[in-house]
Amino acid sequence: MKNPYPKKSVEIIGYEYLTPLHLVRALNAPKVRKGRDAMYILAEDFVVSYRTADDKLHFVTAPAGMVTDLTSSPVHSVVAPTGPWLEAAIIHDFLYVAWEAIPGALGDSYKTTKQDRAFADDMLHAGCKAAGVGWFKRNMIYAAVRAGGWKPFYEADGVSFLTAKQLDEVLDAKGC
Repeated sequence: MKNPYPKKSVEIIGYEYLTPLHLVRALNAPKVRKGRDAMYILAEDFVVSYRTADDKLHFVTAPAGMVTDLTSSPVHSVVAPTGPWLEAAIIHDFLYVAWEAIPGALGDSYKTTKQDRAFADDMLHAGCKAAGVGWFKRNMIYAAVRAGGWKPFYEADGVSFLTAKQLDEVLDAKGC
């Protein structure tokens, strides 16, 4: 997997959704995320772009087979699992687990940084803004992930991506 994290801290000034979001909730979804059901799985790659202050265009692709629980929130009455922030939450989920699939420079595992987490949270904020989420709600979501996202980010989630074979089995059973 290509490393989605920038090498240095960046200011995100533009954010755009480039592909539709295709999720599947399969009957035979494997339990892969800390023993929980793989509630939803990306059926196809989901791509966004962002522009940085130096006017460079970058792309982030959450790959088909990524496992997601949609919008994670301890208080679903305030931030529901779905809403106009869903697509931003999917990219955020990806950026919170992508490091698990990136090989390190010396053949070891990738060493994530505070900057990687800040980038993931900033992308969530920019994605919410691009989706038209109101100022108060998007800043509340952002504050929540900044305050409570450290543990989920730094803790390996197990298997966050299905293999091609597992994804085919899920899609075949669903009739997709």
